[in-house]
Amino acid sequence: MLPSSLCDALKNRSWSQGTHHDRVIMLSLEVLGYRSMCERMQPDAVLDLMNELFIMFDSLVSATHGIAKIDSKGGTFFAFDGVEFSAPATQKSDDRRAMKVLILAFSMLECAKVRKESKPQTPNPKPSNSILYL
Repeated sequence: MLPSSLCDALKNRSWSQGTHHDRVIMLSLEVLGYRSMCERMQPDAVLDLMNELFIMFDSLVSATHGIAKIDSKGGTFFAFDGVEFSAPATQKSDDRRAMKVLILAFSMLECAKVRKESKPQTPNPKPSNSILYL
């Protein structure tokens, strides 16, 4: 899920150590209690849960123009807006982009909430009232 310009640069071996982007908005979404969940649940149950959540998040990101998932690590999901932002940024466009990322974040929270309410908990999870932290 890398930006197409980075994929092309890697294919052509024309990439540099880094690229500067002026106005990037980062979304970092963390599953609360991930480490304690890993200690209390079977590994395959943790992987199934995280896979299910991250597939839902991937589909939300794919449906949101201009936002790219960059990585997921453990219980954290990372997405960015502005990595390939080609039009000159203005305060107005920055505000719209920030609102788009915020709406995406709330959509992810809602998906996690619906998932939590619709599926029975895996045996022996640590009790928790929350599932995600932005």
